[in-house]
Amino acid sequence: MLRRYALRAVTAVVLALAGSASCVEAYSVTIRWSTDGDSSIAGYRLHVQPAGAAERAPIDVPRPRRDLSGRFESVIADLRVESTYTFTISAYDGLGTESERSNPYTIGYTEAARVVDSDHDGLPDAAEDLDLDQQVDSGETNRLVADTDGDGVPDGLEHELGSDPFDAASPSCVPLGFSEFRLVGLGSANVGWDDELGDLAVATTPSIRRSTSVGVMYPQWGVGALTTPLFVTRVRANDLFRIVVHARSTDGKLYRMRYEGHGRVERTTRRRLRRSLGDHFTGERWEAIGVDVVADLARMDPGAVFDRIERLTVRGDLVMQQPRVCR
Repeated sequence: MLRRYALRAVTAVVLALAGSASCVEAYSVTIRWSTDGDSSIAGYRLHVQPAGAAERAPIDVPRPRRDLSGRFESVIADLRVESTYTFTISAYDGLGTESERSNPYTIGYTEAARVVDSDHDGLPDAAEDLDLDQQVDSGETNRLVADTDGDGVPDGLEHELGSDPFDAASPSCVPLGFSEFRLVGLGSANVGWDDELGDLAVATTPSIRRSTSVGVMYPQWGVGALTTPLFVTRVRANDLFRIVVHARSTDGKLYRMRYEGHGRVERTTRRRLRRSLGDHFTGERWEAIGVDVVADLARMDPGAVFDRIERLTVRGDLVMQQPRVCR
């Protein structure tokens, strides 16, 4: 007779699936367990029970593992942050006889909010919903809105900078007008008013298949001298896009920072940085982006002191709000 197995580890992982701004994000968990080598076991079934809803179809995990480690795991996706889930496993033999289910393991909003960043602002939900009541109370930023005060700076970045996420005048920002940019690459760039933003936005369209073949560059010609180190904007983009910042330190060294939407590679050297902005961007909603040049300069070279931004280039098939620089 097959015995009951113990479910020993359930590990919540960071954001896996994106939702719209009006609904709660989804995440994944990794279920891990091990076996004692019982040769009668042909496999396992993983059961997921959402609170107040029908149980999902069981997930089959066959045995044996090729590495013969006796360790098993399965990733469960599309879990809603506000819901509660109970996980159990059962074993079955070659005839299909199934054991009793394991001890239950439950994950709910309290656990998920510690690892999920629903609005992609750099803060997990629990850091914004401090009392975990799923309401926006006094003194709490909105876990479903990346920029609570609407100044263009994501709440997480305001937290790092020590500015006030409830005050649209903190930090102080000024727009970089699109008249100061020029088109680069193969394609077109059209500027127009966006009613949802209440601001100007540029739509770039490549003329070849590669999305990053077209973009806009500041300044139009030559070398700029922006002494404000924080760059913020909002973007809608289905495909890969990138923001490249060339910054100079007070001792004259040039640093190149590349930020990629839908990017996968992250790399930091003494004078170059490549960082992913995440893969949650879509063409359906605006996503806030904030780049702290001073902080990333320190990541590359702890001794570097920021002097100015010399060039800013945004490439991709996207729609971008008129950017701002802040301090």
